[in-house]
Amino acid sequence: MIKVSTRSLLILASLTWLFVGLFLLSFGLHLELTALKQPYFAGEEPFSLLAYLMPKTGTKQNALILILFLGLFIGYMKGKYVLKKTAFRQITRITSFKSPHSLSDLYTWKYALLIALMMSMGMALRFLPIHIDLRGAIDIAVGAALINGATHYFNAIKNPHTKHRV
Repeated sequence: MIKVSTRSLLILASLTWLFVGLFLLSFGLHLELTALKQPYFAGEEPFSLLAYLMPKTGTKQNALILILFLGLFIGYMKGKYVLKKTAFRQITRITSFKSPHSLSDLYTWKYALLIALMMSMGMALRFLPIHIDLRGAIDIAVGAALINGATHYFNAIKNPHTKHRV
């Protein structure tokens, strides 16, 4: 089995969060721009954020800017206050092991199950009657949260002797 240092395991965890976050953020932006090109119909089914916000903001472009702002803000707050706890628990767990580590030390089975469930929920959004602008907003928020959460891992790599408290 491959053995890696504590630093390498933290780098792998941080890059995982970062790349998944970047993927979701870019996919969410793609969905939002696709929705922007679609014609607007009052009373659309399924519920459309753009259709709902357009009368309040004046234009579809203004509604899109508001959706992007809200998605990024919600993602930032979730990353700062919710995922911070998760990241610190993982950092504390990883740094408590003696080096070298097995790659299987990266995640506990409970954490891996949580990741699988979250991925399943994300994939299920494709099959639910949800407008693409709402899916895009969700992907933007989750992507921004994961990117923000990755910064906690990067800080732990940069400052390995700092105690990580919530």
